[in-house]
Order: sequence, then structure tokens, then C-alpha cells
Amino acid sequence: MEVIICEDAAQIGTIAADAIEALLTRKPDAVLGLATGSSPLTIYDELSARYEAGAVSFKQARGFTLDEYVGLPADHPERYRNVIDTVFVSRVDFASGAVTGNRAIAGTPSRATASASRSSSSTVRRSTPGMDGMATRWRSPSMTNTG
Repeated sequence: MEVIICEDAAQIGTIAADAIEALLTRKPDAVLGLATGSSPLTIYDELSARYEAGAVSFKQARGFTLDEYVGLPADHPERYRNVIDTVFVSRVDFASGAVTGNRAIAGTPSRATASASRSSSSTVRRSTPGMDGMATRWRSPSMTNTG
């Protein structure tokens, strides 16, 4: 693993976008894990600018959101899939249906918990999504930051 110390978020965005652009050049049908939050925004901005300049295409790539709230309506603005669509997917040329989110959103928290318990590849935790009430958020066990 290589650790790179950067001066600012813009430099992080450039370096990460360089790596993603190189990946898509080598493997145009790569699968990308798409995170939400403020950290990847400079990466998404840089990749969107490169797409607009014709330097990179996501036409053959696929993507998936790394986590999702359960119990939020599909059109809720804080649903991670909607955030990813707004901040990145709608700005580049992913094919229709190429980016997916966790299917647990359609269920209830108790059903999502039961479903996740049966699977060795997922975990469920409780989280407040910045709105009234609670929602359950599914996270991949490969994610090291669970806070």
C-alpha cells in the first residue's frame, strides 16, 4: 500500500481521479464502489470534469453504492443512491441501470436485519440519517469506518 500525503482536497481529488481514469483505460468495464459523504466529492468533481473534457468514459463501467439506509422512501433526498445520482452518476455517462444500490431499502428494518443475519457478507447497524426517527444502514464488512 502506498500512502500519499496531500496538501488539500483538490490534490486528493486529482490523484484519486488519476487512478480511476487509469483503471477505466485498462478495464473499461470496471466495477466501482461509490461512497457518499464529503470525502469523495472532489474526486467526483474531477472525474466529471474529465468526462466533460472527453478524457474518461464510464459507458461500460458499473458502480454500486457502498451503504444505504433501510426504511427511507425511494425518493428521499438522503437515500444514498439519490445522493450518488446527484453528485456523480448524473454528471457522467454511466449506462442506464449500471449503478445499483443495496436492495435492503425496500424492506423494513427488522426484515433487513434478519436478511443480513443470514448472510456472511453484510452487517446491519442503527444510524440516525438526519431526520425524525431511526433508519437502519447496511454497510459492507469491508468498510473499516463504521462510525
